[in-house]
Amino acid sequence: MRSKKWITERSQIFIMKLINCNLSDAKLLFKIHRESASKGYLRSASPNPSFKTWKLWLRHKLFISKSKIFIGKIKNYKFGYTRFDHIDKKNYEVSIGILSKNYNKGLGTKLLELSIKKFTKIYKPKKIVCLIIKTNKRSEQCFKKNNFKLIKFNKRKHKTHNTLNCDLG
Repeated sequence: MRSKKWITERSQIFIMKLINCNLSDAKLLFKIHRESASKGYLRSASPNPSFKTWKLWLRHKLFISKSKIFIGKIKNYKFGYTRFDHIDKKNYEVSIGILSKNYNKGLGTKLLELSIKKFTKIYKPKKIVCLIIKTNKRSEQCFKKNNFKLIKFNKRKHKTHNTLNCDLG
């Protein structure tokens, strides 16, 4: 089942779809990662991995770990992803990334909205959280538009990040 959402931009109507990520999407995710890392928008143990290392990471996320990755698509154009990583029990951490040429168009907000709806319908999580670098105001705004709220955290431990929690109830 694919999720759909009508969005408008410059008086054109598009249908956004969510598809499951597979290994053939490695180049898209790699490009998004590199763009985001160069702008300082993400936290990463390896901000500049080789494509070979990236593909191994993606293989692990898709086939070994309890992660779910959705790709956002309009017509045949893939523009971004959302990833849900299993933390414990029924708790997940979500992250989102889109190609930089699609910033400020509302695509990330709609992608996140559709992804949360689809993910919660399938997996029934108890809690979804996200961790955002404090200087990434664009991402913070996207999550707040999707009902995430800033939660308390240890200021010593999280000097550079904000933690937001999604109200699923």
